[in-house]
Amino acid sequence: MKKTAVVVALVMMLAGGEARCDWRDDISSSFVPLPPVHVRIDKYPFYLGVDEAFLDLDDMTSEEGEHLLCAEEQRVLFCTDKNRVPVTGIAKLYYDDGQLRSKINFKDGKLDGVWEGYFRDGKLQITANFKDGEADGVWRGYSSNGQLEKEGSYKNDRLDGVEKKYYENGQLKWDGNYKNDKRDGAWKWYYENGQLKEEGNYINGGRDGVWKQYYENGEVKFYEKVQGEEAKTGDEEILNEEGAEEEIVLDFLEVKAKTEEEETLNEEGAEEEIILDF
Repeated sequence: MKKTAVVVALVMMLAGGEARCDWRDDISSSFVPLPPVHVRIDKYPFYLGVDEAFLDLDDMTSEEGEHLLCAEEQRVLFCTDKNRVPVTGIAKLYYDDGQLRSKINFKDGKLDGVWEGYFRDGKLQITANFKDGEADGVWRGYSSNGQLEKEGSYKNDRLDGVEKKYYENGQLKWDGNYKNDKRDGAWKWYYENGQLKEEGNYINGGRDGVWKQYYENGEVKFYEKVQGEEAKTGDEEILNEEGAEEEIVLDFLEVKAKTEEEETLNEEGAEEEIILDF
């Protein structure tokens, strides 16, 4: 998945194009934008496999197949039927071949309850929870073979709690904590064999304290002591699945490479230098 920027409103999917509902023109333009209606979707990391920044909403339908009117109101998705009655129940979106793409729960026009996204072959791709229009609770993303790929949680539409990413073999790839949409607390990355690869701490989005990286045999490879680093911007945050550790994990691999003189330290001295010299 390509790197995305993080932040802004929700819900999505669709092919795009001209509005299909001829009754849309009868709706006041102050209530809903003229076609095409689309929403920015690059806030939520559970949109796995989505490269677009925007997706149109002209094909959102009720469970009975009736087209819905959807718009963003104060950055929250809001949907009604053609009589402008707020939707309560399940809405659906489809791929251009008619395959179900998303099944979404609404209450009083807002996202509320479980949202599910599917691959074209019908396999589950994503599950997420919403409350009163905002992401709230656990979300999980799955690979095309059904393997759990990534999971995390939201609180009041912000990342909050532990987020985890897994290798294809099911082994943990990295995990760390978010607070109020920012990394906060301990973060760790692992080799595919389960051996610790890197560890460090964040405070309010910025690295802080001792950061270490390890060889696969467990020996310390790099270390750095950081004090009060500024939080990453949206563009600098790790937002893609594979670039995740590369963005923040590899951005300090150049720190304190050992000199030839340091490499010649005896075994005990080397250990003391790595452990104590910071």
